[in-house]
Amino acid sequence: MTRQELYDMVWSRPITRVAKDFGISDVALGKQCKKYDIPKPPVGYWAKVSHGKKALKQRLPIGKRSADEIVYLEAVERIQTSVYAEEASREAEARREQIERLLKVPENLPSRCQPAVVDMRRALRELTPDIHGFVRTGNLYVKKLEFGKDSVNRVAKIVETIASAAKALGQQLIWAEGRFLWQIGDEPFELRIYELVDKQKHTPTATELKEQARREKWDQKIGREYSTTRKTYRTWDYLPSGRLALKLSDTNSRWGSPKIAKHWTEPKTGPALEAKLVDVFIWLAGAEVSARECRLELEAEVARQQDEAQQQIARQETQNRALKLQAFLHELTDTHEQFKKTTSLLAFMRSSRPDSAETPPIIDELKAYQSLLLHKLENSCSEDISGLTLQKGENLVLSLPMASAVSSKVDRSSDA
Repeated sequence: MTRQELYDMVWSRPITRVAKDFGISDVALGKQCKKYDIPKPPVGYWAKVSHGKKALKQRLPIGKRSADEIVYLEAVERIQTSVYAEEASREAEARREQIERLLKVPENLPSRCQPAVVDMRRALRELTPDIHGFVRTGNLYVKKLEFGKDSVNRVAKIVETIASAAKALGQQLIWAEGRFLWQIGDEPFELRIYELVDKQKHTPTATELKEQARREKWDQKIGREYSTTRKTYRTWDYLPSGRLALKLSDTNSRWGSPKIAKHWTEPKTGPALEAKLVDVFIWLAGAEVSARECRLELEAEVARQQDEAQQQIARQETQNRALKLQAFLHELTDTHEQFKKTTSLLAFMRSSRPDSAETPPIIDELKAYQSLLLHKLENSCSEDISGLTLQKGENLVLSLPMASAVSSKVDRSSDA
């Protein structure tokens, strides 16, 4: 992509989200912005935007670097260090000649191509080349395929060769949602093919020169303060070079961890990409093992987190039952304590007026309150507390003040 495109991207949403599109960290993306002199939103910028406040947006500096200079972004590649992955690579290397026999690139496409090739060619027919002559799938920032229209037939023959060999080896190459997925075992890898660019100084057309003259005339009219040194036409042309590159990366990598990825580039002088296809298959044999190990590790981690979450829920439910049981016991002992005090007070008041013919109103009130407390205690004894009962192996842990209070009240009740 160009400096202008990356600038537009980092100012369109938080840089952490932008970095995720490239499979790199926000720190790595920040280094690329610094390298190409692309300003980033300052701390607090997106908070202001989200609250509808005015936030200053810095301009893209145009000086030593042009706005259409190409910026290269690549995800961090992961080195296969697994013993099993290395063993798989060695076994594939031992079958190099067998694999090479499957990788004979045809001079012409067969009458019946592999489904992946048919789907790719159908998708490419609907695309229009850009101003530099490239056709691409994916979006502007994360491209899946990108090459000049003159390379379409060559790419199709390479894909036909890969798909045929993959099928013979029990693998599968499919076209899905504008990209290639290479399925080996249970592990999917994304296959990207793109063409390298040649940078050439742009020669402005007559129309562009006319527009530039109109701009300069306008700048003279409005004054230097409001004029710009930026040309109305691009500085460079980025043309298809005819040299292809191929990249493989696993699609199940977790965000924040390095991807299992590798790319093969066709040099200006040296073997063509077709000669490197056998190395692609050999690398993929070890990468599949690494990807499987990473996936199983991730699945185990997800299962562990889910199990931990379930245990946390169970602990919380136990704690909730314990608190409810604690509150129930606290209320029960309070009621029993009130009943004892009321009974004792009622007996005292009756004994203090043995010969009185008239019953004081307070005694009737105490008797009614005593009956109410007794009724409450009897109902508590028959109340269903199965929802509060702790399961086998669960412990009721009361806070020390509460536990002491409950224990003290129970002891006094027992003494009574």
